[in-house]
Amino acid sequence: MVVKAKANLHFNWSFANGKIRKSWERTRKGRRIVVAVTFNLLPKITCPSKGECRNFCYACKGNFTYPAPMRTRRENQELVESYIADGSFFARMNADIAYLRGIGIEVIRLHDSGDFYSREYINSWVEVMEANNDILFYAYTKSHYGFHNIPRNFKLIQSYGGKNDNLINTNKPHALIFHSLAELKAAGYIDCHSNDAIAAKAEVVRVGLLAH
Repeated sequence: MVVKAKANLHFNWSFANGKIRKSWERTRKGRRIVVAVTFNLLPKITCPSKGECRNFCYACKGNFTYPAPMRTRRENQELVESYIADGSFFARMNADIAYLRGIGIEVIRLHDSGDFYSREYINSWVEVMEANNDILFYAYTKSHYGFHNIPRNFKLIQSYGGKNDNLINTNKPHALIFHSLAELKAAGYIDCHSNDAIAAKAEVVRVGLLAH
């Protein structure tokens, strides 16, 4: 499900990712709600550090390829570029987050699809994160080298499979994909393949995922 127009939001926000729903479902006032949303852009063209991952990008498979998800990601891409250009990105994104906070959202995952594609885009998000320090932001990214200041409420998970893998600092949070759970555990990684809430914990450094 994508939420936008009915809430008068500026961007498209997704509740559709099954892993996100499973990871972030909580009980609030006696009812089960999902406290996380995702923000997505177009895949590949917003991924400046894509490498071998382009051959198995899951954002280019399955439900992601349907017209509606493609439309909302393309629209987000156009809106981001337009709002950064006219200087309104910060105000518009803050307004959206204020609404999301009001309906119980506590966590924002950036980029099931897409990545931090430019210095200006990175800086725009850092400013938003710092202004919303009660919200947990997290992202798997191959643009890790572009961050000089990481807000305390942002879990940046360096992701292997790009052309700048040599820049990954394995003493900091990073994700590696394995072919089996046994292989993952033998390598000393934390099993996060079905639960993003584990990967988003501040103390988890070695994030293990399974190939789709």
